[in-house]
Parts: sequence; C-alpha cells; structure tokens
Amino acid sequence: MRLKFGKVSGDFNCANSDLTSLKGSPQSVGKSFNCSNNKLTSLKGSPQNIGRTFRCSDNNLTSLEGGPQIVGKSYNCSNNKLTSLKNSPKIVESWFECHRNNLSSLEGAPQKIKGWFNCSDNNLTSLEGGPQTVEKSFHCVSNKLTSLKGAPHTVGDDFRCSYNPISSLKYIPIIKGELFIDDASLQKIYKEMKKGSSWELALAIMKNDIPRVVWNNLEDKPSDEEIEKLTYDIRGMLKTKKFGI
Repeated sequence: MRLKFGKVSGDFNCANSDLTSLKGSPQSVGKSFNCSNNKLTSLKGSPQNIGRTFRCSDNNLTSLEGGPQIVGKSYNCSNNKLTSLKNSPKIVESWFECHRNNLSSLEGAPQKIKGWFNCSDNNLTSLEGGPQTVEKSFHCVSNKLTSLKGAPHTVGDDFRCSYNPISSLKYIPIIKGELFIDDASLQKIYKEMKKGSSWELALAIMKNDIPRVVWNNLEDKPSDEEIEKLTYDIRGMLKTKKFGI
C-alpha cells in the first residue's frame, strides 16, 4: 500500500487488489477488515485490533504470524496454504473459518468460539489443540481423522465429521444438534450413546454382546475398562464377574 492509515472507525476493504504486502494498513479498524483475494504471503502489517470481522481468505498465506490478536466477531483465513493456526486470536465472538488449507494440527486455534468453527478440507489426523468450547456448529469434514480425540467438550449445534475414516466415537462431544457421519453403524451406536451409554457399552450393546435387557437388570455393572477388556461373549462375561442376576 502506498498510503498509510492510522485508525479507521468503519470498514476497510482492500480485497481483490493484487496486494503482496499489508504494510501501511491501519493499526486499528472499528468494524471489518477485508484483505481477501490478494497475493499475500504474510499478515505482517495488518491491523492488530479489529472491531468486527477479519478476512484474509484466498491468499497464499502459510502462517498467521502478524495477524490481529483482537477480533470482535469473526475470523476467516480459509483457502490459503496454512500449516498452523498459531497466532490466531484466543477468543472469537462469532465464527472461525480455516477450511481448505494444509493444516495437519489445530494447535494454536482459538479455545473458545461463540459461533461456529470450520476446519474442513485439511489434512487433520487429530482434533487435539482445537477449541474446547463451540457454541454453534463444528465442521471437520474431509480430513484424515480416525478418532475424535481432542474434540470440544460441548457443541451447541450440529457436529459434522463426514468423509473421514473414523472408527470410534469414544471422544465425541455433547452435541445439542445433529451428528453428521458417513458410517451407518456409528450412527446407530451414537443413538445408543444419547441414551446415556458410554462408547464401550454402546458398542457392546449394538453388537448384541451385552443385550440391553441384560444390562438393565445388572446390579453390579462393570466399568468401561472392564467392558472393553471383555471378550463380548455374554456367557464368558457372566463367568468373569457376579452380576446379581
């Protein structure tokens, strides 16, 4: 940028301008800052305090270093070449979009999202390091996840994890909306888990290794660890421990 700005009270839009640098940008923007669809490889020089939304999508960014640490509402860094979310804001008041990057980890992501969080279309093998609170929907579609370890404790709306080779729902969050997953058997197990069953118990019940009618009448119920270690043979289980039936 040839011009230099100090503080802008409204919006600042420099999108679609063939920019290669944010040098000269305002240091504070009262509303939204949009530098999307440029040729940026770095966020150095960007505003550090943004009242509403920060958009840096559709550039060639590999890092968020130099980006704003205070964003009043939303943050969109999608469609870049990011390999890390380090230097992103700690708290985002609305949504956070980081889909379509080269992320293999969510380390450095905001820990509290008051809107939705979208990390779809990356190379994630784990959700560890990601936000622990997401008040609306969580999207992690089209990654390489085999487990949901590291997922938020609670998701306020839908949880979308389709197009992943997921084999276990052991770490699934409390979902207040719907679960979107490809595997029909996992969908059935999730319905059992919504009744209050743990992953281990739901899996055993759905495989009919521990029939629901038997479980409901057990006085001395085994722990999740014991269920996991059992052979899932109901006769063998009854010989292993006295259940009072």
